Amino acid sequence: MRTDYSDQLNNIEKAFYDERSQILKNNEDEIRRLFEEHRKTEENFQHRRAQDEENYSKQLEDLRSKDAND
Repeated sequence: MRTDYSDQLNNIEKAFYDERSQILKNNEDEIRRLFEEHRKTEENFQHRRAQDEENYSKQLEDLRSKDAND
């Protein structure tokens, strides 16, 4: 009877560890996905900011040129 309980306990522990391993793997995958999403968002923001800065600089230069000609 003890061996039956021991076997059952071992099976329960194995199931627990398997479930825990799967949960940890899923969490790691989710974290990686979120970091990648964050990286892409940051890249897009930096790209848009650089474009805006370029556009504002061009507009400012155009205004300066126009004012100098007037």
